[in-house]
Parts: sequence; C-alpha cells; structure tokens
Amino acid sequence: MNEKITDRKQKIKDHFSSRSVLKKVDTLGYFDFSTYLISLETINGEDLINSDAFHKPVIDDQEYMRLIKFFPLAAHEYTHFIDATSTVWGINYLLKMHDAYICESSRIEKQFHKAKSFHDYRKGIFLSDYYTLIEDGIESRPWTFNLSIGRQFDKEGKVSDSSILFLRFSNHKGEAIVRSPISTASVLEASAMAQEIRVNSQLILKTDLKSRELKSGSFEEKTLSYFYNKKITEYSSCIHLVSTHFQIPDVCMAFDICSTLTGIVLNFPSKAFEQVLKSCDFKGILNISDQNWISAIIDGLKNKNLGILFMLLMNATDVNQLKLLGHREAIKLAIERVTSWNFVHFQSEVTLEFLGITKILSNSSIESIRSISASGLKNFGKIPTLREGLNFEDLDLPPFYDRDLTQQKLFAGETNGLRDLNLDNVFDELHKGESWVANFYSACI
Repeated sequence: MNEKITDRKQKIKDHFSSRSVLKKVDTLGYFDFSTYLISLETINGEDLINSDAFHKPVIDDQEYMRLIKFFPLAAHEYTHFIDATSTVWGINYLLKMHDAYICESSRIEKQFHKAKSFHDYRKGIFLSDYYTLIEDGIESRPWTFNLSIGRQFDKEGKVSDSSILFLRFSNHKGEAIVRSPISTASVLEASAMAQEIRVNSQLILKTDLKSRELKSGSFEEKTLSYFYNKKITEYSSCIHLVSTHFQIPDVCMAFDICSTLTGIVLNFPSKAFEQVLKSCDFKGILNISDQNWISAIIDGLKNKNLGILFMLLMNATDVNQLKLLGHREAIKLAIERVTSWNFVHFQSEVTLEFLGITKILSNSSIESIRSISASGLKNFGKIPTLREGLNFEDLDLPPFYDRDLTQQKLFAGETNGLRDLNLDNVFDELHKGESWVANFYSACI
C-alpha cells in the first residue's frame, strides 16, 4: 500500500478513536461529530450489500444473516448524521462548528472565543462520568426509577445555573443500581436506536414463520440486555422514561414514540424555548409543587437542555389521547400544550430558524460544510416534523469508511447529492479546523 495512503488511514484511525463522542455505546461503528464522517468498523467490502436488498419482501436465513449484520448498524449511524444535519439542533451545531473552524484561516483573534465555545459545546453532548454514579445493587429485573434534578459544575468548579436531570434506578428490592443523567447524548442515542430497532424488526418480519419466532426471541433478549446495562444508562434513559410513563411493554412501540419525541426535541426552535418559558404550566404538566424543582427546570430550558425538554414533552403527552389518537397526534397536542401555539405555527418557526442558518452556511468558505449544509436542507424538506421511520434511500447521505478505512457507498441513488462525496477530502478539510480548535483550546487558561 502507498505510504501516503497508509499514513492518512492511520491519521483517520487515531482521530476516530480519540474523538468519538458516543464511543461508550457506538462500539461497532460511529458518527464523528467533528468531521461528520461515518465509520462502520465491523463492515468490509465483502459485507457490502446494495440498499435495494433491504426491500425484498421475503428473505431466506442466509440473506437475513447478511442483512442483519449491516443494515441496523448503518441505520443507527446514518440517523446520527441526519440528526446532525437536518434538524434545528443539528444545523445550529454545524454553524457553531463552522464559526470555530474558520478561525484557523481568518486569524481574527476577537472571534477565537467561538472556537473555545464550540469545543466546550461538543464535549457537553456527553456529560462527564462524574455525573453517572454506578452502585452495588444487583441488576435483577425489573428496574424501577425516580427522577431527581441537580446542577452542573462550571469551569471553575463552582455550582452553575445549568441543570441536570437524573434517573435513579433501583432493583425490585429497592437497592440502588445507578444514577444516570439525561443528556443531549441520551436524546441522540434514543433517536438512533429507534431507527436501528425499526430496521431489525422489519428484517425479522421478512423471514419465514418457522424461524421468525426464534429470531424475535433473540432480538428481544438483545434489546433488553441493552435496556438493562447499568454502564450505558445515559444512552437508554429516554426509552426507560417512555416505556414506564406510558406503561408500554412492547419495545418497538416504545421506540416509535421515542423516535417522534426525539425528532421534536431536536427540532425545537429557539423561539419555542422562549415561548415555553413564558406560557408553560410546569406545575400542572409535571405534577410538581416544589419550587426548587420548577426553578431548575426553567434554568435548564433557558440553556436549551434537551433532556429536560424531552421529559417535559413526554409528561405533556396525555396517555389517553395517545391510546385514542396515536402517539404522533398526541405529541402534536403536547407541543401545543407546552407552547400555547398551534402546530402550524410551531412548524413555521422550525422552518424559519433552519432556513436562516442554512442561508449563512451556504456562503461558508469551507467546501465540506457548504455541501453538508445543502444536503441537510434537502433532507429537512423530506422528513416530516412528526417523524417515525426514516426513508434513508430517499435522502442525501454520504459514503462511509469500512473496517479498512476504505470509502464505500451504501445509498447510491441518482438523486443522492452526497453519494460521490470524497471522504478523504472532507477529513483533511475538517480535521484541519478541528485540530486548530483543539490546539487553541489548550492555550486557554
């Protein structure tokens, strides 16, 4: 292999291993939040299957084994890409990244603070291990939990006004198992897991009746193992909340509700946060009279805390309406309840904020960000606000790096504006900006 190519691959490998925000749970593949690249580490060229194969109505066991190895993992990581490009949260994140990376070329020192702000913001997607407290309780099922709320420490080690919502899990004996925060990572992982679970279920339904029951049992046990792993409860906290709050034993249904809720949370516009702070009946929706709790919730929403917003919207979703109308209609009414806006107004604010940011990014001097933003806008127009399943084949999605860090195409349709994106060029351009940000961050005292 060419020495230059070998050096590049090692550089990419080193970068991914040190920068993966969700590396605790995304062990088979990952989306990199500093370069927007996807790596599917367990996949090589021989495993690659055309996305059309997924749409066959019936598959045999051999086809199932090939597809189950590939498509659920791909759905998970590509959902991270979609959430980071085609939601209000994602496009705001991309703007923060752009503002940080252009400091490397602009050399306008008065703007350098944006580099540090972005570095802090990216780190904050996943909260420090300090906030997760693993206890000695035996992990016997089922678990119970209660909610608590606290405050983060600032850079000087002082208690800040940034709130953290916690789930405190116990076993059936009441023994503490783990205290886990509900963070931005919790919301992102719930969104990605919902699509992974959906793809898994779809593949099982394509198999013959004789083997379907066995595959369903294996799939359920695997899902429950994820659900009850105390080391990764920050990532499973949203699904715990939903399944318990709505008393839903069906894992797939709980994840469908999670998909819609996380989609709304990630698309919650700035003006909607302001409106919630003005008009929401927190005591009534949360059934809480403790003013310290309410104050912490309000402070969290001032800081656009996605975990707190998720919990608020879930509590605002009426259980009876969910049963009668379906979860999407019930969640639509929950949005109206917390904002006092009708849903059409909410959608217009989502679109207005998204379009405003993509207009700024369309003039970026960083080619990769211009391309990613343009495709993000295209995808945004195709994904409904009250989403459930994602139609990946209909979206602009980039190639991925396989196990050998070779570029591979999964979604190669003619309308896919990112199908020929050169990942090495994207890495070189964005890694340069990210490296400068990291170097500058180390200079801040």
